[in-house]
Amino acid sequence: MLMSDKDFRPIVQHYDSIVNSYGSDGYEKLYNRYVSSLAEYNQLNAEQKKYIDKPVEPMGRKNFHRPIGLSETMLNTVIPYTLKGFLFYQGESNTARGAQYRKLFPAMINEWRTAWGQGDIPFLFIQLPRFETKTRYWYELREAQYLTSHHVKNTAMVVAFDQGNPKDIHPIVKDTVGWRLSQLALGKVYGKKVVCQGPEFKKMTKTADGSLLLDFTNAGTGLVSKDNAATLSGFAVAGKDGKFYPAEAIIVGKNQVKVKNNLVTNPVDVRYLWVNSGDMNLFNKEGFPAFPFRTDKYRLATESVYVNPEPKICRSSL
Repeated sequence: MLMSDKDFRPIVQHYDSIVNSYGSDGYEKLYNRYVSSLAEYNQLNAEQKKYIDKPVEPMGRKNFHRPIGLSETMLNTVIPYTLKGFLFYQGESNTARGAQYRKLFPAMINEWRTAWGQGDIPFLFIQLPRFETKTRYWYELREAQYLTSHHVKNTAMVVAFDQGNPKDIHPIVKDTVGWRLSQLALGKVYGKKVVCQGPEFKKMTKTADGSLLLDFTNAGTGLVSKDNAATLSGFAVAGKDGKFYPAEAIIVGKNQVKVKNNLVTNPVDVRYLWVNSGDMNLFNKEGFPAFPFRTDKYRLATESVYVNPEPKICRSSL
């Protein structure tokens, strides 16, 4: 799969360049040194004497971070078996390559479905939550996930922005996300008549007072500010100059939100949660958070980025 697309091939080529740089027996020497250092580290750690840094495994054929490494070590050994559908929660390692993920994620879904011999088996996944970082673009990855849920048949997405821990990539509270995923499965896979997703942007209308009126689907029995605040968090508006400013946003109807910033007299675009991390409070009354979105089509920061930045010490991750 990775060699089938010009945007994927750099992943393999980058890996090959690393492995070839070791020489004929260089990888085995590095790996044996790593195993020895890891044993020493584990011994000192057991004795609570952390005098050395944990060694980093060299990139190569035994490193599960190699291209398709997880697939080979965790999936291929057990495929096929009976499934009703997939539940998927990953993507953090791809947040430097959000533009590429628009193609890579659908390709992976197709690859899995083909491997199981079930062409359109349900594939439900969780959109990445909030997380503070200055070197990655989680919001671009989230958009790639959202687009996948609309363009790939029989897929659906859980919004989890509010459930992330801004300081910890592994959120502690997981039951809320699990509940949202269960409701999504009931509604999308088992055909139950339940509200199973949050408000989703539908259209934008300009008003006479210089505001933008936003219409949402999946409003359920109505939009709410979950923390009962008078205004909604996470919105920004821009004029034709493309400069976005935080917007005052209020609920004005069962399925409408009005946004405005006095510095933007002629707004043309709006963004919602186009950030790595932040506050959000727009939900429907059934308890599901609104989908992040943007109306503009400005260039992504991750365009033409096909491999992750090199680690500082050992080339351990692609």
